[in-house]
Amino acid sequence: MSVSEEPVTKKRPHVNGYHSDGNQSEKTQYFNHNSNQNNFVIEAVGQTELEKFDSIFETLVNDLTKDGLNNEEIREIILRFKEVIHYNVPHGKKNRGLAVICSYRHLASPDQCTDDNLNRARVLGWCIEMLQAFFLVADDIMDQSSMRRGQPCWYKVNNVGNIAINDSYYLEAIIYQVLKQYFRSEPYYLDILELFHQTTIQTVIGQGLDLTTPPADGSIDLSRFSLKRYDSIVKWKTAYYSFYMPVALAMYMVYIHYFHRKFPWENFYVNM
Repeated sequence: MSVSEEPVTKKRPHVNGYHSDGNQSEKTQYFNHNSNQNNFVIEAVGQTELEKFDSIFETLVNDLTKDGLNNEEIREIILRFKEVIHYNVPHGKKNRGLAVICSYRHLASPDQCTDDNLNRARVLGWCIEMLQAFFLVADDIMDQSSMRRGQPCWYKVNNVGNIAINDSYYLEAIIYQVLKQYFRSEPYYLDILELFHQTTIQTVIGQGLDLTTPPADGSIDLSRFSLKRYDSIVKWKTAYYSFYMPVALAMYMVYIHYFHRKFPWENFYVNM
């Protein structure tokens, strides 16, 4: 459900099982700070910010899994879900996640740029990366793709198959677990909840436009492949969650609650 991403060049271990021991050497394999594929984002936020962004990932994973790992009844599946997160979430260019931090730094006043608020912006950035992972796992199944980000698509990994459908649901569900833990007491909590739901629906609509452009019977009808249709697919399938959402989250964080009424920001960022 996203524009195609360039494969990463750093090789990660092929996953045949679902047992993460959580040691530091394993954690460092989830990130490649030397990749040149996200340089334009790094130029905006800085290499140090990228490292800070990556540094909270394991904290979020532990927050999401620690209770389940202590529950003998579900420990086995939580170990597996932990591997689902590690395999699918942190390996992209992180443009969307870093864009939240970049937007917040530009919109917030000096008084608002506290360490706590910047960390919250990073958490929201990772929530978008989780949303992206949810879309991609499902999209790869629907498109019957074989590779994603330089490694086999999740459903192509040994012993996964159609279980990846449920895994995609998990990747969406954990977004709201993170939002509840970190933002429940914030005045903009409801706003960001609604934004994630709204953007998910918009992206699903875009995926529907994409999937139904070719005739369902497998015939070829070139009249359906128009520039107008292409623009609609790009807008609904990619633009809302890639360009509008990161900025909107930052705006809510700095208490710009009235921006929809004052200026059509959504259309501005989507059309841009």
